[in-house]
Formats: sequence, C-alpha cells, structure tokens
Amino acid sequence: MLKLPYTTVERWFYTHAPSFLSNDVQPKAVCVDEFAFRKGHDYGVAIMDAETGEVYAMEAGKNEEAIGRALAHVSRSVQYVVSDLAPAMKKAIQRVCPEATSMSFSCLPMR
Repeated sequence: MLKLPYTTVERWFYTHAPSFLSNDVQPKAVCVDEFAFRKGHDYGVAIMDAETGEVYAMEAGKNEEAIGRALAHVSRSVQYVVSDLAPAMKKAIQRVCPEATSMSFSCLPMR
C-alpha cells in the first residue's frame, strides 16, 4: 500500500513496538527467545506470556545481561520460564528468576 521495502517496515516495527508494551505485567509462565533485528548484525531478546502470547519485554542484545534485563520486567510473578538450550539463557534465568522452574527445549529436525 505504501510501497515501502519490507525491511523498512520491519525496522520501524522493532524500533517502535517496545513503546506499546504493557507495564502491568504479572504472567505466571513466560517464553524467552532471541531474534534478529537485522540478520548477522543486530539481535534482541523477547519475553512472551506462554498462555496469552502477549509480548512483555524486548531488549537489544542476546547475551546474559540483555536476557536478564528483559526477564527483570516479569521476575516478580513468573513461576515457569521456557527457553532454548543457550548457556546465557540458563544463567540469566537462574540469576533473575531463581525460584522459577526452567524448562528448556530444543528443536529436533523433522523427518
């Protein structure tokens, strides 16, 4: 409709989406995963409610510190954290949400 490149719209989304996130966050179970703002260049981490699919937090970076900053938004209420098998995920979850049960998953190739 606007005849803009997809990458421009995607960049706008990731730049402005965090300002629309909810501030009253109390999920019991969250999913944590990293994503690419720009493949091979800029990465981020997102926290999503495992039950509703609502995104609660996004932080730039994919290291333990970035994951910890994102988890801090939900740490007071979270009981379960689902993540991949990345060591930085495990360390950040144990540091920020020590009382939460952590569930890791790995994607297996489809046959």
